[in-house]
Amino acid sequence: MPRHRVGTLPRVEATTLKEIIFPACAALAFLGFLPRAVRPRQSLRNPTQAALLLIFSLAAVAFAVSTPSVSAGLDRLIGVHNLSALLIDCSLVICSCVIQVLVLLWAYPAARAVPAIRARLILYSLVLATMITLFLAAGSTDGIRAEDFFLHYADKPLIAAYLALFLATMSTGMAVMLRLCLRYSQRAGSTWLRRGLRITAAGSASGLGYCACRVGTGISPLLGWPRGIWEMGVAVFGGGAAVLMITGLTIPSWGPSLGAARRRLGRYRAYYRLHPLWAAITRAVPEIVLPRPDASPRTRFAFKDLDFRLRRKIIEIRDGQRALQPWRDRGDAERAEKSGREAGLSGDALAASVEAAALESAIRAKAQGEPGVSPVSQAAQVHGGKDLSAELAWLEKVARAFAQLQYGDLCQARRRCPAGWPVAAACASCNPRRRFRETLRTAVGGPGVDAASGAGRRAPE
Repeated sequence: MPRHRVGTLPRVEATTLKEIIFPACAALAFLGFLPRAVRPRQSLRNPTQAALLLIFSLAAVAFAVSTPSVSAGLDRLIGVHNLSALLIDCSLVICSCVIQVLVLLWAYPAARAVPAIRARLILYSLVLATMITLFLAAGSTDGIRAEDFFLHYADKPLIAAYLALFLATMSTGMAVMLRLCLRYSQRAGSTWLRRGLRITAAGSASGLGYCACRVGTGISPLLGWPRGIWEMGVAVFGGGAAVLMITGLTIPSWGPSLGAARRRLGRYRAYYRLHPLWAAITRAVPEIVLPRPDASPRTRFAFKDLDFRLRRKIIEIRDGQRALQPWRDRGDAERAEKSGREAGLSGDALAASVEAAALESAIRAKAQGEPGVSPVSQAAQVHGGKDLSAELAWLEKVARAFAQLQYGDLCQARRRCPAGWPVAAACASCNPRRRFRETLRTAVGGPGVDAASGAGRRAPE
């Protein structure tokens, strides 16, 4: 039987790549399998979880056995040469079928999905039976251990038919999955389910690349190309398909937790950035602060009861703004607005900067015991958002402008910002609105901060 020689360097590189990529894919699939395997009864009662359990177990087996050293050891252990190739191919075909079943379960009610699922189960059962028959009839387990089954037996008629059936089934399955995922991702009600379907569609496209590389292995001798050049693509596209599909199939379950963690981190960041504004206001109006049984320097960085602490900080800032109304001067606010417009500010950025300047002026006036020349009524409405999220976003803008006014030069000297903002955003010397702050300080009569010495207002500890 003639054998086509493969270039040594490409073959060695492809084998090395498979030894790295395929075990990693098998481990990733096992991570998806493990949490469902520890609760088998619950997983098997839920059709979706049962399908995922089967998909991850088959993927773990297929990629573990696809590792060249593992497949060689398995053949020696069983005593049947090249049987690992049949195990890999059958696992991939079944996996393709079950993924289609899972997408149908996600996309349709159970009663509507059952006929399509039944048709796929029958079709793939016939394909598997045919593949096994062709493999055994070809006598490929004749005592010769092929290092790569596709490369070694592609010119044998029955094995060629077996490989053609396998690739036709896989490529058709990947194309169907790509179409289903893209179609139903537009109808999915859950954001994370929609993302999962799109990621699975990307994995299906990578799976088509894997099939194309396998086809290239078969037609290369007809075109006079070395077969080994396709093996690199087999490893890359096969591994990419596994990673994307496993991620897409599992992200609806763990994605919401990731989103909740991201939102919590955002709330903590907002809590931290509001602290300088809150500290300045509460030092000026300490009576607005409710007693804290756990008050300590760690309170600023506490994760416990974060939502409660954040709401409380927002309320206390608002109470402080109202308490400082008699010390605010309309003239300071007008001069601040004029200076802001001259500096090119507009919209919320201008309003936040004016509010920050007015607060700084009011805090200083209260400390000196000098009410505003044209004070604002304490009952006057305070600018803010319509709900808690909008209120928080607005106060963050005010806190940022307040930090720029109060700590800009100081944090440039220290190379850090007490309010937690990036130095480029908070420091006077590198912010494009420096002229506005300098003009604003002159307009409201506020003292500057000596960047070289660090003198001036201190950052809250």
